[in-house]
Amino acid sequence: MGSQAAQWTTLNKYLIVNIANEWGPSNSTVWRDSYISAIAQLRAAGYTGPILVDSGGCGQDEADLVQYSQAVFESDPERNVMFALHQYGNTNDYSASIQSISKGNPTVITLTSTSATHPFAPTFNGSNNSWCGPVHIKSAVCKE
Repeated sequence: MGSQAAQWTTLNKYLIVNIANEWGPSNSTVWRDSYISAIAQLRAAGYTGPILVDSGGCGQDEADLVQYSQAVFESDPERNVMFALHQYGNTNDYSASIQSISKGNPTVITLTSTSATHPFAPTFNGSNNSWCGPVHIKSAVCKE
């Protein structure tokens, strides 16, 4: 990374680096710790632009994002990390429209839905929780 930094750091304001497309185990501290390490290496090499991190399990594991993305986000001194959940394969067909976007650090995106289930967790049946929407995504971390 360091030997090539002079070439790609000139693109800091134009480039989003997806560290490892769809990489990682599902619901795992290995996912968390590996991305924390990779972000530290990119920042040490001088990259200050946004970093994209896919959830594990081929980009489809909700648990990586729910359980570990906050730690990954907070590990970045730039606080410039986006998270992706790939909506195909094992995901659902429910939708949630964007209700509002509050810019800041972090930016908060509020979703709304008429679905009886959580738009990111359709198997959630309402027990042991009081979710009734909307969904708040803070730094792409689903908050209920």
